[in-house]
Amino acid sequence: MPNIPFGTTIWKGICKRKELFIKRIRFNVKKGNTVKFWEDRWLFEEPIATVCPNLFNAVRSHNFLVADMGRIENNIMVWNLNFSRRIIRTVEIEEFAVLMNALDNFEFDRTSEDEVMWMASKSKEFTVASCYGIWSYFWGELNVAVIIPGSLQALFEGWSHLWTNTKGKEVWILLPAAITWSLWVERNKRVFEDQEVSLDRMIIEVKALIFFWLSAADPKKFDMISFQHLVVDWKKTFFDPP
Repeated sequence: MPNIPFGTTIWKGICKRKELFIKRIRFNVKKGNTVKFWEDRWLFEEPIATVCPNLFNAVRSHNFLVADMGRIENNIMVWNLNFSRRIIRTVEIEEFAVLMNALDNFEFDRTSEDEVMWMASKSKEFTVASCYGIWSYFWGELNVAVIIPGSLQALFEGWSHLWTNTKGKEVWILLPAAITWSLWVERNKRVFEDQEVSLDRMIIEVKALIFFWLSAADPKKFDMISFQHLVVDWKKTFFDPP
């Protein structure tokens, strides 16, 4: 967790929401070169590590990608789970049978990229266009070049290092939490209330959320900034040199 000078209470709530967001993600594996074999949701409704915890504790590494766990022979995937010891316990053998049955029925699509799915929505499809649109808006406005990592967790963990200027650092650190929370709220509106807002409206809501968090943490620092001024002059207010 970053060392933030304006209170840890806000960050505790933000981190809880980040974990909630990540837990709703499921991957549709195609090539398998961006999805973690054991720790991401892709084969079952839960990560393989959760479904087969005894096998998970017996492997050499927990960080292998799906594509790293085998090789293609005669158009058939030969899996190598890289155990650190022999699997001899009854519970391990049972888990191994469950896992191999699922893997034997799995088919790769080497011509397509891995996809992110949003669990429990009406279509089960994550709104990738809206999600990427919000992220790319803020990256573009602030002239930040971002190479999207293979997981949201990696994006969160490396986020603070993407902005090196002192000015605007507080806002930058809060930005991913505000975006993911706004996407979570929008997802719930679409699924449960059959409502949808525009991308421009969602961007304003992200700015408003950050403004609210910062104002609550340090009211005196932001009492001269109106919300309208924030929306219109977002970059100038927080990021441009004085």
